[in-house]
Amino acid sequence: MKIEIYSELICPWCYIGKRRMQAGLKLLGQEFTPKIVWRPFQLNPDMPIEGMNRRNYRTKKFGNWEKSMAMDAEVAAIGKSLGIEFNYDKVLITPNTVAGHRLLWWAEQQNHQDDLSEALFRAYFTEGRDVGRHDVLAEIAAEVGFPRADARAFLDSEAGRKEVDEEEQKGLKLGLQGVPFFVVNGSPALSGAQMPETFLEVFRQASGKDAPQCGPESCKIA
Repeated sequence: MKIEIYSELICPWCYIGKRRMQAGLKLLGQEFTPKIVWRPFQLNPDMPIEGMNRRNYRTKKFGNWEKSMAMDAEVAAIGKSLGIEFNYDKVLITPNTVAGHRLLWWAEQQNHQDDLSEALFRAYFTEGRDVGRHDVLAEIAAEVGFPRADARAFLDSEAGRKEVDEEEQKGLKLGLQGVPFFVVNGSPALSGAQMPETFLEVFRQASGKDAPQCGPESCKIA
């Protein structure tokens, strides 16, 4: 079984969806080991390359900072139940994520992508690191076993830009309107950070036939 996950590095529901998907796989048991591939999607494609002050960005997006903090608290509570530590007080920058998506594409070419996805989520949401910067991304890559110099050289090049854009466009053609968005064995399966039991049902029916399209718990396009 192949699971493709269209995701955004700064979407908390993508991190939560990852945990719930893993719980669904655990419920499934040891019938097989799926191939998991992370696909790109940018919620803010027009974000300046240096990113934006998160408080300013969220205030503009949601109308006031208090609403943003209330939403963050809700997400943090859900995350805590799944073993995720959301430390929004440490997150000062909303980054441009294209470099991070390129790095994930690069990692896929070396069959070492899933560990990097976890490290990127943790770096942003738990540690408050600016995952839009090449030096920070190279450090994160090194932490999961990639040569830091190789990662930095890749990030400083133009490699992967075309491929990342093509993968994102493919997701849109599949009907993607928000993330996380899960494709199982080539067919759109479900949208949103569904509960583990929902993932379990989809995985049990992973024959490429029609699967439920659902999910309020997802990050919508800005």
